[in-house]
Amino acid sequence: MTHRHITVNGRRVDRPSYRTRPGDVVAVAGRSRGLDPFVVAAAGANAPAGEPVPYLVADLSGLTVRVERQPERREIPVRCDEHLVVEYYSR
Repeated sequence: MTHRHITVNGRRVDRPSYRTRPGDVVAVAGRSRGLDPFVVAAAGANAPAGEPVPYLVADLSGLTVRVERQPERREIPVRCDEHLVVEYYSR
């Protein structure tokens, strides 16, 4: 899938690195809702296991997510040792 199927606050985004802010609504574009991956997602087949993230409010049936607030670093599930990245680029 590419980013052309996604909107933020009703406007198509033109890059995957688009930065959202609290209150923004990220959604699947209207014509894209019928595509197989999005139909499967709306049925909940790809729902993540475990606790939902506290900084997002998802509506699977509507294929939307609202950004409630900026996440704290400890809430972001990234497997990365930041100090190693800083060490590498500080050479």
